[in-house]
Amino acid sequence: MDNRDAKRKRPITCLESGVTYDSAYLAAKELGFADSRNIFRSIQRGTCTQGLHFYYADEPKPAPEFFIPPNRAPRPVVCLDTGETFESSFQAGRAFGITPGGVRTSASTGVERGGLHFYYGDEPKPAPEFFRERHSKTRPIVCLETGETFVGNPAAARPLHVSPTAISQAVRYGSPVNGLHFYHGDEPKPAPEFFKPAKVKGGKSPAAMAAAAKAAAGKAAAGNSAPGTDYREHGIQRNRRAVQ
Repeated sequence: MDNRDAKRKRPITCLESGVTYDSAYLAAKELGFADSRNIFRSIQRGTCTQGLHFYYADEPKPAPEFFIPPNRAPRPVVCLDTGETFESSFQAGRAFGITPGGVRTSASTGVERGGLHFYYGDEPKPAPEFFRERHSKTRPIVCLETGETFVGNPAAARPLHVSPTAISQAVRYGSPVNGLHFYHGDEPKPAPEFFKPAKVKGGKSPAAMAAAAKAAAGKAAAGNSAPGTDYREHGIQRNRRAVQ
């Protein structure tokens, strides 16, 4: 066994709880840390990780001045759904199997994590509308002009031959994409002034552009586009490598 392996398998003790673990790896696993590297740094420098300090159990306990206090004191966290109060986001996360970062995000934004909502106990309890559910990854996208509903940004982007990011920005900022506007179908329809004016190309209305793009996409998918078709009138670049 080399020096490094011997070091990894040394027992360590948590200063705050007094609990001794067979190794830093087992301590990290039981405490819910991402890995054991921060524990080794804590032992070497006297710093804390997630509000806890550690030292080797097979060596004399360091003097109190060796341990450096955290830069900021942990903030108490309250779980809205259970009414429990925890000393820190780490303790709350450990109790419910959620990462400390997830608990902090929920306390700051009101968005649920692991089906639970949190807020900071050293501040007044937020209003009910502060607490929100987290949306699923795939959300319905509605085209304002055509009324068509797509399942997710990629599906809305495909007929227009744009990237899903363009649809995401259109939904977020009300900006047009190829003359069309979009919004989330699982939320109330935004006010008319939210949508920025579209720049009409070639004198065609946004609805006509959408219909042309959809028809062209259908032909391309079927693979039976007629030779000599002028793709430019639809605003679509022809595939130069296509076999004629």
